Amino acid sequence: ETSCLGYYPEFRDKIRVIPQGFNFKDVVLAEYKANEVPTFAFAGSFIPGKRDPRKLFEFLNAIGKPYRFIIYGTSDKSRWADLIEQSNGKIVFEKPIPRIELLKVLSQMDFLINIGNGTNVQTPSKLIDYTLTKRPILTVETNDIKENVLREFFEGNYEQKDADIDISKYDIHNVAQQFLDLCKQSCPSSKP
Repeated sequence: ETSCLGYYPEFRDKIRVIPQGFNFKDVVLAEYKANEVPTFAFAGSFIPGKRDPRKLFEFLNAIGKPYRFIIYGTSDKSRWADLIEQSNGKIVFEKPIPRIELLKVLSQMDFLINIGNGTNVQTPSKLIDYTLTKRPILTVETNDIKENVLREFFEGNYEQKDADIDISKYDIHNVAQQFLDLCKQSCPSSKP
Protein backbone atom coordinates (compact mmCIF):
# COMPACT_ATOMS: atom_id res chain seq x y z
CA GLU A 1 0.00 0.00 0.00
CA THR A 2 1.24 3.46 -0.88
CA SER A 3 -0.01 4.84 2.44
CA CYS A 4 2.99 3.22 4.15
CA LEU A 5 5.19 5.67 2.26
CA GLY A 6 3.94 8.37 4.63
CA TYR A 7 5.96 6.79 7.46
CA TYR A 8 9.68 6.42 8.20
CA PRO A 9 11.26 3.64 6.09
CA GLU A 10 12.41 1.66 9.13
CA PHE A 11 8.80 1.22 10.27
CA ARG A 12 7.09 0.47 6.95
CA ASP A 13 7.45 -3.32 7.19
CA LYS A 14 5.72 -3.25 10.59
CA ILE A 15 2.60 -1.55 9.25
CA ARG A 16 -0.48 -3.40 8.08
CA VAL A 17 -2.94 -1.25 6.20
CA ILE A 18 -6.62 -1.93 6.76
CA PRO A 19 -8.85 0.60 5.02
CA GLN A 20 -11.89 2.28 6.43
CA GLY A 21 -15.04 0.24 6.05
CA PHE A 22 -18.45 1.16 4.70
CA ASN A 23 -21.69 -0.75 4.85
CA PHE A 24 -22.65 -0.70 1.19
CA LYS A 25 -26.09 -2.07 2.02
CA ASP A 26 -26.99 1.35 3.50
CA VAL A 27 -26.46 3.11 0.17
CA VAL A 28 -29.60 4.10 -1.74
CA LEU A 29 -29.11 5.82 -5.09
CA ALA A 30 -31.53 7.88 -7.14
CA GLU A 31 -32.38 6.87 -10.68
CA TYR A 32 -30.10 8.98 -12.86
CA LYS A 33 -31.64 11.21 -15.52
CA ALA A 34 -29.51 13.67 -17.50
CA ASN A 35 -29.93 17.21 -16.21
CA GLU A 36 -31.12 20.07 -18.44
CA VAL A 37 -27.74 21.78 -18.07
CA PRO A 38 -24.47 20.09 -17.08
CA THR A 39 -24.82 19.65 -13.33
CA PHE A 40 -21.88 18.46 -11.31
CA ALA A 41 -20.70 18.48 -7.73
CA PHE A 42 -17.78 18.45 -5.36
CA ALA A 43 -18.10 17.18 -1.80
CA GLY A 44 -15.49 18.02 0.78
CA SER A 45 -13.21 20.83 1.81
CA PHE A 46 -11.04 23.15 -0.19
CA ILE A 47 -7.49 23.90 0.94
CA PRO A 48 -6.16 27.22 -0.36
CA GLY A 49 -3.10 26.61 -2.52
CA LYS A 50 -3.40 22.81 -2.24
CA ARG A 51 -6.95 21.72 -3.11
CA ASP A 52 -7.84 25.12 -4.45
CA PRO A 53 -10.79 25.72 -6.82
CA ARG A 54 -9.73 29.20 -8.02
CA LYS A 55 -8.56 28.15 -11.52
CA LEU A 56 -11.57 25.86 -11.89
CA PHE A 57 -13.94 28.69 -10.95
CA GLU A 58 -12.15 31.04 -13.38
CA PHE A 59 -12.51 28.51 -16.20
CA LEU A 60 -16.18 27.92 -15.45
CA ASN A 61 -16.89 31.64 -15.47
CA ALA A 62 -15.15 31.99 -18.84
CA ILE A 63 -16.62 28.94 -20.58
CA GLY A 64 -19.76 30.78 -21.69
CA LYS A 65 -22.09 27.80 -21.32
CA PRO A 66 -24.86 27.03 -18.88
CA TYR A 67 -23.99 24.75 -15.99
CA ARG A 68 -24.61 24.22 -12.28
CA PHE A 69 -21.71 23.39 -9.94
CA ILE A 70 -22.82 22.41 -6.45
CA ILE A 71 -20.29 22.24 -3.62
CA TYR A 72 -21.16 20.36 -0.43
CA GLY A 73 -18.80 21.17 2.41
CA THR A 74 -17.63 23.56 5.06
CA SER A 75 -15.07 25.59 3.10
CA ASP A 76 -14.98 29.33 3.72
CA LYS A 77 -16.40 30.59 0.46
CA SER A 78 -15.41 34.20 1.16
CA ARG A 79 -11.95 33.42 -0.25
CA TRP A 80 -13.56 32.95 -3.69
CA ALA A 81 -16.51 35.34 -3.26
CA ASP A 82 -15.61 37.36 -6.36
CA LEU A 83 -15.64 34.28 -8.58
CA ILE A 84 -18.79 32.86 -7.02
CA GLU A 85 -20.56 36.17 -7.64
CA GLN A 86 -19.32 36.26 -11.26
CA SER A 87 -20.94 32.87 -11.85
CA ASN A 88 -24.40 34.43 -11.49
CA GLY A 89 -25.70 31.59 -9.35
CA LYS A 90 -24.06 28.76 -11.32
CA ILE A 91 -21.57 27.99 -8.52
CA VAL A 92 -23.54 27.08 -5.42
CA PHE A 93 -22.26 26.25 -1.94
CA GLU A 94 -24.45 23.97 0.14
CA LYS A 95 -24.02 22.95 3.75
CA PRO A 96 -22.82 19.42 4.46
CA ILE A 97 -25.55 16.80 4.63
CA PRO A 98 -25.42 13.29 6.13
CA ARG A 99 -23.34 10.88 4.05
CA ILE A 100 -26.17 8.54 3.05
CA GLU A 101 -28.28 11.50 1.91
CA LEU A 102 -25.28 13.00 0.10
CA LEU A 103 -24.67 9.80 -1.87
CA LYS A 104 -28.25 9.86 -3.13
CA VAL A 105 -27.92 13.52 -4.16
CA LEU A 106 -24.57 12.91 -5.88
CA SER A 107 -26.05 10.01 -7.84
CA GLN A 108 -28.27 12.59 -9.59
CA MET A 109 -25.32 14.62 -10.92
CA ASP A 110 -24.10 14.33 -14.48
CA PHE A 111 -20.55 13.95 -13.17
CA LEU A 112 -18.46 14.56 -10.07
CA ILE A 113 -15.33 16.64 -9.58
CA ASN A 114 -12.41 15.63 -7.41
CA ILE A 115 -9.65 18.16 -6.83
CA GLY A 116 -6.45 16.30 -6.07
CA ASN A 117 -4.37 17.31 -3.09
CA GLY A 118 -1.00 16.53 -4.63
CA THR A 119 -0.46 13.19 -2.90
CA ASN A 120 -1.18 9.56 -3.67
CA VAL A 121 -0.43 8.27 -0.18
CA GLN A 122 -4.03 7.18 0.36
CA THR A 123 -7.33 6.91 -1.47
CA PRO A 124 -9.55 9.78 -0.35
CA SER A 125 -12.87 8.62 1.10
CA LYS A 126 -14.44 11.09 -1.34
CA LEU A 127 -13.42 8.79 -4.23
CA ILE A 128 -14.97 5.80 -2.50
CA ASP A 129 -18.20 7.76 -2.06
CA TYR A 130 -18.08 9.05 -5.62
CA THR A 131 -17.57 5.52 -6.95
CA LEU A 132 -20.58 4.30 -4.97
CA THR A 133 -22.76 6.85 -6.83
CA LYS A 134 -21.95 5.26 -10.20
CA ARG A 135 -21.42 8.70 -11.80
CA PRO A 136 -18.38 9.64 -13.91
CA ILE A 137 -15.54 11.19 -11.92
CA LEU A 138 -13.02 13.73 -13.13
CA THR A 139 -9.98 14.50 -11.03
CA VAL A 140 -8.42 17.88 -11.67
CA GLU A 141 -5.49 19.48 -9.91
CA THR A 142 -5.23 22.96 -8.43
CA ASN A 143 -2.98 24.06 -11.30
CA ASP A 144 -4.13 21.63 -14.00
CA ILE A 145 -7.89 21.63 -14.36
CA LYS A 146 -7.88 19.69 -17.66
CA GLU A 147 -9.82 22.30 -19.62
CA ASN A 148 -10.18 20.13 -22.73
CA VAL A 149 -11.52 17.19 -20.74
CA LEU A 150 -13.91 19.47 -18.86
CA ARG A 151 -15.25 20.73 -22.20
CA GLU A 152 -15.85 17.10 -23.23
CA PHE A 153 -17.66 16.43 -19.94
CA PHE A 154 -19.90 19.43 -20.61
CA GLU A 155 -20.87 17.74 -23.90
CA GLY A 156 -21.65 14.46 -22.10
CA ASN A 157 -18.47 12.74 -23.33
CA TYR A 158 -17.02 10.95 -20.30
CA GLU A 159 -14.44 8.80 -22.11
CA GLN A 160 -11.60 10.43 -20.14
CA LYS A 161 -13.22 9.88 -16.75
CA ASP A 162 -11.12 8.55 -13.90
CA ALA A 163 -10.57 4.82 -13.89
CA ASP A 164 -12.93 2.98 -11.58
CA ILE A 165 -11.43 2.08 -8.25
CA ASP A 166 -12.02 -1.30 -6.66
CA ILE A 167 -14.22 -0.43 -3.72
CA SER A 168 -14.74 -4.04 -2.60
CA LYS A 169 -11.82 -3.69 -0.19
CA TYR A 170 -13.80 -0.96 1.63
CA ASP A 171 -16.84 -3.19 2.16
CA ILE A 172 -17.29 -3.43 5.92
CA HIS A 173 -17.47 -7.22 5.74
CA ASN A 174 -14.06 -7.43 4.02
CA VAL A 175 -12.57 -4.87 6.42
CA ALA A 176 -13.82 -6.79 9.45
CA GLN A 177 -12.31 -9.99 8.04
CA GLN A 178 -8.94 -8.25 7.67
CA PHE A 179 -9.00 -7.34 11.36
CA LEU A 180 -9.83 -10.93 12.27
CA ASP A 181 -7.02 -12.21 10.03
CA LEU A 182 -4.58 -9.76 11.59
CA CYS A 183 -5.56 -10.91 15.04
CA LYS A 184 -4.99 -14.55 14.05
CA GLN A 185 -1.51 -13.65 12.75
CA SER A 186 -0.55 -11.41 15.66
CA CYS A 187 -2.21 -13.08 18.63
CA PRO A 188 -0.87 -16.57 19.28
CA SER A 189 -3.66 -18.87 20.26
CA SER A 190 -3.47 -20.27 23.74
CA LYS A 191 -2.59 -23.95 23.90
CA PRO A 192 -4.61 -26.29 26.12
